[in-house]
Amino acid sequence: MANTTSLIISTRNRGARILPTLQSILRGQTTPREIIIVDQSDDMPARATRQVVAQAAREFAVTISPEEEHAPSDAPGVLRYIRSPRRGLSHSRNTGARVAHGAHLLFTDDDIIADANWVASVQREFAGDSQVAGVYGNILPSTREANAPHGRTTGIEVGREGKGRGVFTAPTVPWYLGSGGNMAFRRAAFEQCGGFDPVLGAGAPLHACEDLDLGYRMLNFGLGKIVCTPASLVYHDSPKNFAEQIRTEQGYGIGAGAMLEKFARCGDPRARGYFRTWVWHMAVRRFGAGLLKWRNVQVMRLALLQLRYPFIGARAARRYRINSNEWTFLA
Repeated sequence: MANTTSLIISTRNRGARILPTLQSILRGQTTPREIIIVDQSDDMPARATRQVVAQAAREFAVTISPEEEHAPSDAPGVLRYIRSPRRGLSHSRNTGARVAHGAHLLFTDDDIIADANWVASVQREFAGDSQVAGVYGNILPSTREANAPHGRTTGIEVGREGKGRGVFTAPTVPWYLGSGGNMAFRRAAFEQCGGFDPVLGAGAPLHACEDLDLGYRMLNFGLGKIVCTPASLVYHDSPKNFAEQIRTEQGYGIGAGAMLEKFARCGDPRARGYFRTWVWHMAVRRFGAGLLKWRNVQVMRLALLQLRYPFIGARAARRYRINSNEWTFLA
C-alpha cells in the first residue's frame, strides 16, 4: 500500500513537550510520508520546539526538509518544521495542508500519543474505498485520575471511551463525527470545501468546532463518505485542571453556537434543531447526570456553561459575512 499520508501537527508554546508525540508517531508500524510541524509559538518555545524536532530526527535517523512553507515537492525527509507567525488553529492546519505533498491529510494535536497502528489504519480506510472523503478516529484519556474510581466522571477528563465504527453518507449531528485530535481527509475533498474555517478553532475569534464543521460541510456538499473508526486510535497526554477545562468548555459552547448559526444562515434546515440538541444534551441532560448519577459538582458546573455560551457564539457569528459557496466565515 503506497504511503500517501501527510501528517500535520499544529503547536504553540509547548516547546520540548511535543517530543513524546513525535516519538510515538515515529515508532509506529507505518510512518507518514511526511510529518509537518506548524509552529505558532513565541520565540523561546519555538526555539525549544525546533531543537526537539532535530532531536527526533537524530533519534530515528530521519532527515528534516528545508524550513520553508513552499519547499519543493521532491524535498527530502520525513520531518518538516514550519514557523508560522499567524495565530489560530485553523490557519495552522490550513498552512500544513497547503504545503503537504500527500493525497491524504492527517491531523492531530501536539499532546497525543499515537497507537502503533494509527497511520496504517487511516491509510487502509482511504485505500479500501475511493468514496471515503474523511476519517475520524478515537481519542482516549491516557490516564484516569486517582480520585475517579470505577470510571466515575470528574468533568476534566480529556478524551472519551471508544465508540464503534460508523459510516456517514449524508449530513448528521456534527459532534457524532469525532474531534480534531484524530482526523484525516482526502486532499481533493479538503480543497473542494475550502479547508478549515479560519474564524473557528482555538486562537480564532469563534474559538472551536473547526473540526466538526469541516466534516459536516463535506457531507453537506456530497463530497464522499465520512468514516468513524475505533481502529484509528490516539491517546491524549496532557491532563487539564478544572480552570483550564472551564475555558475549554466555554470555547466549545461558543464554537458550536457559531457553527450552527452559520449553517442556519446558509439555509441548512437542520441547524436550529442541532442547536436545540446541543443545549439539551450538553447542558440539561449532562447536568442531570452530574446531579443524579455521578453526584459531581464539577460536571454540573460545566453543563451550566452550555446554557449560555452557545448563545454567545451564535450572536457573535452574526457579525461575520459568509462565503456561501464554501459555507465558511469571511475573516
